[in-house]
Amino acid sequence: MVEPMYLIDTREKLPYSLKPAEPDALPAGDYSVRGYAGRKGEPAGIAIERKSMVDLHGCCGREHARFLEQLQRLAEFKRGFVVCETSPAELLEWYPVEAGGLTGEAMLKQVCRWSVSLGTRFIFASNRRVAARMTRALLDAFWRSSLRKELDEMWVLYQKGSNSGQS
Repeated sequence: MVEPMYLIDTREKLPYSLKPAEPDALPAGDYSVRGYAGRKGEPAGIAIERKSMVDLHGCCGREHARFLEQLQRLAEFKRGFVVCETSPAELLEWYPVEAGGLTGEAMLKQVCRWSVSLGTRFIFASNRRVAARMTRALLDAFWRSSLRKELDEMWVLYQKGSNSGQS
């Protein structure tokens, strides 16, 4: 059976163990599949950005401008996701350790603003293990759906070709 080749960004610090996988300098996100990563000559099909709770805190705060650029790149994809390794309930319970830090409620509001303004799909998984499984499931679903469409298009072209030879 044919399986997708998962692509893991070379800058990803704590990659999920997806197999089969290969490292790649992805134009957006931490994860994609071969043929749909949006590299030169490829469609911008799917990109998934992984965020831990601490990462999300930084993205909503001091790294806001950089993360906004990442989200804008994700918006160029047919399917762009941010998979968060936390639940909404855990996020709401987050209280900053440092003075001037963001509360969980402030982070949740920011995520909602990004979702509305950029169309970004944020998925909250309850922990890292669940987030890894969700990431793989999203990549698999997109790849299978895309493969099905390509096969359908090839079948239509085949049908047209075989019908054009008949009188």
